[in-house]
Amino acid sequence: MPPAGPERALSRRNWRGWAALGLTIIAVLPVLVVLVTRTGRSYTPVSDIAPIDLRVRDVWSSHIPLVGAYSRGWNHPGPLLLWLLAIPSGLAGQAPWATLVGGAILQGVAIVASARLALRRGGLPLALVVLTAMSLSYAKHGVFLSAWNPDVAFPFFTLYLLEIWSVADGEVRALVPATIVGTFLVQTHFGYFPLVVVSAVWAALVRVRTTRGGRRARQEWSRAVKHSVAFATVLWLPTAIEQFTGSPGNLTRMARYFFSASEPTAGLRVGAGLLAAEFRIPPPWLGGHEHANPFNSAVYPAPLTWLLVPALVVALGLVATHRSRSRADRRVIVLIGLLLITGVIAIAQAPELKPWLFLWRRILPPFTFAATGWALARWLGLSRYLVVTRVCGFALLALLIVRSLTLTVEVVGEKRAFGPFERDVQSLVHQLERAGLPGRPVLLRDPESTSGVEYALVNELDRRGVPVRVDEPAGHIFGTHRVSTTRGVSQVWYVTQSGRFVSFITARPGASVLARTTPLSPSEEANLTNLQRRLGAQLRRAGRVDVASYVDSPLLGLFVAGVRGIDQNDVNRAVRLNARVSRSGHCRCAVVAFRPSEVPRDLLPGVGPALPEATGTG
Repeated sequence: MPPAGPERALSRRNWRGWAALGLTIIAVLPVLVVLVTRTGRSYTPVSDIAPIDLRVRDVWSSHIPLVGAYSRGWNHPGPLLLWLLAIPSGLAGQAPWATLVGGAILQGVAIVASARLALRRGGLPLALVVLTAMSLSYAKHGVFLSAWNPDVAFPFFTLYLLEIWSVADGEVRALVPATIVGTFLVQTHFGYFPLVVVSAVWAALVRVRTTRGGRRARQEWSRAVKHSVAFATVLWLPTAIEQFTGSPGNLTRMARYFFSASEPTAGLRVGAGLLAAEFRIPPPWLGGHEHANPFNSAVYPAPLTWLLVPALVVALGLVATHRSRSRADRRVIVLIGLLLITGVIAIAQAPELKPWLFLWRRILPPFTFAATGWALARWLGLSRYLVVTRVCGFALLALLIVRSLTLTVEVVGEKRAFGPFERDVQSLVHQLERAGLPGRPVLLRDPESTSGVEYALVNELDRRGVPVRVDEPAGHIFGTHRVSTTRGVSQVWYVTQSGRFVSFITARPGASVLARTTPLSPSEEANLTNLQRRLGAQLRRAGRVDVASYVDSPLLGLFVAGVRGIDQNDVNRAVRLNARVSRSGHCRCAVVAFRPSEVPRDLLPGVGPALPEATGTG
C-alpha cells in the first residue's frame, strides 16, 4: 500500500529534493568537468587572464590588491574576485591551473545558489525554469575555462536577480545575500553597476511602499538593513583605502574616464538595436547567430522592430499577473522590464561594442520569456492539468539537458591552447630559461601596448622569481609596486607578437634577440623578415607610414594598392608568407633586449618603433 499522511508527504519531499539535486548537477556539469579535467593540468595564462593570475598571487604577498582587474586606464572598483580566486590558488601552491579552476568554481557557486533560491521561492518547477534559462544564456563553453572577470561575473547576475526579487517580495533574509552578490558584480565588472543600482533602488522603493506589519516586522527589516550596511562597509573598505592612498585614487581615475571621455558613445539607437538582436528569431541564445565584425569582434545591432518581441512578452506577463493577482509574479515582470530599459541606456553609453562589455545582455532575454511563461502558467492554473504540466516540464528538462551536455562535451573536447599563442609563450619562456633568467630587474615593454604575450611573460617571469618591472602607464595592470624607469633596471626587454615589429626591432643597433618563435621555416622566416623591412622602407619613402601596420597582413596587397614606389613582387611574396602565419594559429613573437642606455628614442613608450630607413639585411 502507498504511504499515507505524514509518510507520504515526507516521501514527496524526498523525491523533490533528489529531483532538485539532479537538476542542479545537470546544470553545473560543465563546471564539474572543468574540475576533473583541468585540476593539475599544465596551463599558461595569456592575455587578460595573465594579469589576473599575477594579481591573485599578490593577494598572498605584502602587495595585496585593493582594486579589481584592469580596464581602460583604471581598474574595476574592488578586489573581491581576486581575493576569492586566491583561496584555491593558495591551496594549490599558486599553480596557474588553480586560477582557471577557481573561476569555474565561482561560477558553479552562482549556479547552485540560484537553484537553491529558486527552489525555495517556487519549488521544483521554478528551479527547472531558472536553471534552463541560465544554461541557455551561456553563449560558449569557453566561459567555464576562463577566470576572466566578465566571464566569472556572468552567472552571478542571475543570482542577483533572484535575490533582489526576493527582497522586493518581502524576504528579509535575502537582503544580506543580495548586498554581497551585488557588491561582487560591481567590483568584478563595473558594467553591472547601472543594473545593480537600478534594481536595488526599485526593490527599496517597493519595500518602503508595501511593508506592513507591526513592530516585529519593522525590527526584522531594520536588523537586516544594519547587517547589509555592515557587510557592504567591509567589502568596500579596500576600495576606500586605495582611493585615499592612491595618487590619484582608482575611483578618481574612473570618474575622469566616464565624465571626461572624448570618445563617442554608442547612442540610444544602437543600444536598443543591440538588445533587439537578442530577440531575433531564432535568438542567439537558442541556436541563432550573433552578427559581429570578424576583425574587431564588435557586435552589430538588429532592426528596432525586434524590440516589439520583449515589449509584447512583458505586456503579456503584466496581463497575466493582473488576472492572477500574484504580486510576486508581477514584481518579477516589472523588474525584468525595468532592466531591459536600463540595459538599453547602459549599452548606449558604451564607447565600443565589444560583447564582453555587456554579457548580461544574454541573460535578460531568456528570463524575460521565463518570467512571462511562469506568470501565464500560474494564471491559467496549468498545474491542475497533469498532461500539460508534464509536457512543459519534459520540454524544459530536454532543453536543460541538451544545452548542458553540449557545453560539457565542448569543454571535454577542448584540446587546443586556452588562449591565443599559449604554446608560443611557453616556447619563449623555455628559451629564456635555457639562456638563464636574470637576477636583476628587467623592464618589459610592448611596442603596441596591446600584447597578450607581454602580459603572459610578465606573469610567467614573475612566477619564476624574476624581478619584472613595467612602465608607469601599465602600473594599474600589473600593480604599481612593479613600476620602474630604465634607471632602475639592468635591461629593457621588448616583447612583441606582431611579426612586423619583430622584423623592425631586430634590425636596430644594440638589439639582442633573447627568444623568438615563428611557424615558418628558418629560410622562410629570414625571407619574410627582409621583405617586411624592405616594404617598411618603401612605405617610409612614399610617405605612407599609415599603412605600415599591414605589412604582416594577408590583405597587404589591398592596403598598398596604388602606392607609388612599392615593389609588387615583394608584396606578393610577403602576402603568401603572411597567409601561412595567419593559418598556423601561431605568432612570430620575440623578446628583444637593449641596454637601458641603448634604447632607440623611437622605441620609448607611446612612440612606437619607426620604420626602417634602409633595406634590412636579415
